[in-house]
Amino acid sequence: MLTKKPRTKKSIVIGSALLAMGLSMGSPVVKAAVNSDEKTLPAEVGSEEKQGANETKTEFYLRLIALYTRSAMISLDTWLAPDLSQTSDDLRKRFGTLSASTDNNQTTQDGLQQRLNQDMISKRLEFTYVPPYVNDYTFQTILTPKSPYQKMDPRSKTEKNLDLPYNYIRNTAGLNIYHPAPDKSWKKNVMATITYKNFYTTVSSIQSYDAYILSDLYANAANGNQLTQDQNNLMAQASSDTWFAQVLAENGMTVLRQILIFNSQVYVLLVQLLQTQKEMLAVNAMTNTLMILGNRFNESQLYYNATGATLP
Repeated sequence: MLTKKPRTKKSIVIGSALLAMGLSMGSPVVKAAVNSDEKTLPAEVGSEEKQGANETKTEFYLRLIALYTRSAMISLDTWLAPDLSQTSDDLRKRFGTLSASTDNNQTTQDGLQQRLNQDMISKRLEFTYVPPYVNDYTFQTILTPKSPYQKMDPRSKTEKNLDLPYNYIRNTAGLNIYHPAPDKSWKKNVMATITYKNFYTTVSSIQSYDAYILSDLYANAANGNQLTQDQNNLMAQASSDTWFAQVLAENGMTVLRQILIFNSQVYVLLVQLLQTQKEMLAVNAMTNTLMILGNRFNESQLYYNATGATLP
């Protein structure tokens, strides 16, 4: 019950104000204020906030109500009007040009993959032999999974479950590099066995993480790069000349709603960007680990020179 009283009181006040304005529309002073054709307020509003010599207090307060109502209507009319400024029109043209340039660069880059792969494969193999597994190590397999470098993979006749994007991810993550697992039967040198075990577990864990990170590329390729297409379509809409022209022609409330929609997606992208940065930081840390591991030989040599013994 306590929450209803303020609402009731507020409704009564608003209703009374509206009723007073309706009843007072016959006043010549109020009519002059409301029906004014001026689209701007007086230079000094304060001059109109003083009671006139020939008007009653009721007419004075009603004139103030009409004055500020007209002020609000002028502001609302400005907010709802389309943007015809030269600055906005120039931005529309520049962003439209930028979008077209970005699309052209992306198209050129995608179309260049076949030629780059051809040069890479031909120069490495000296025009003598193209291996049947060429699609397993060319990025074109991920970029355009339905149109890889070798259109008709010779293995497709014998391998029913041939998965080219998976093969590429496996090679990129280094999972194709075999590391024998340490075995209990290794008894020649206990310390050497422990050292190799540490090497094996370190390298394998990093390979596993690399495969996880790169599996995002596989997921996108396996789904026909639908995510990439959706992102490109949204970027094309958000930066096209037609889109900017539409925004400038619409009223402010419609544009505000569109801004809120885009802002919600900006939040999603920021979260994804933060996750990507964390993954990149982890990759950098693992790179440092590999550098430490790769420096093991130099460390062993320095240890031997200092102590005359083999590094345990």
